[in-house]
Amino acid sequence: IESYVGSSGRIFPVEMKAAPLLRAWLKRLAEQQVKFFYRHRCINLQDTTVTLENQNNQSSKTFTQQYDAVVLACGAVSWSQLGSDGAWQQWIDQSSIEPFQASNAGVL
Repeated sequence: IESYVGSSGRIFPVEMKAAPLLRAWLKRLAEQQVKFFYRHRCINLQDTTVTLENQNNQSSKTFTQQYDAVVLACGAVSWSQLGSDGAWQQWIDQSSIEPFQASNAGVL
């Protein structure tokens, strides 16, 4: 993806569109055997096993998957109707979690 450095020093795609960059990144990850589980809810994370619930249709199916590493796109607690309810916090030592705060606000 052709890019340029803006006046802020940040790097931007020339086309100013994120979709081509995202597609290229997903393709590269898939070529490295990274598995994606879209429309799944993680309901448990322990040792090297994750328990997922498939939420594609009206019915749901729970299964476990072994992993070497896992990246959870969990969100915080502001979109519970879309599954971002913060339930994942129970799997992590509370002293390792920073309190939630708005991320779309200016910072001094």
